[in-house]
Amino acid sequence: MINQLLETISTQGLSGTLLVLALVVIFFLYKETKSERNARMTDIKQVWQEDIRFRGELKALLDTILEILRSKK
Repeated sequence: MINQLLETISTQGLSGTLLVLALVVIFFLYKETKSERNARMTDIKQVWQEDIRFRGELKALLDTILEILRSKK
């Protein structure tokens, strides 16, 4: 099957060669885009975890401030 494909491409000349080159480039660009997307997802997860930690610290700080204000009455 591959031999038939290569034979068909070779009979097409330059247009067949360019078609194969375009398909190879598309494949590698897709692979690169996929790895970049995974890296972005990892970044988003890290930011989300930091946001959750920050909100927890902020809640604890506000609770402490409210506790101090209530004890002064």
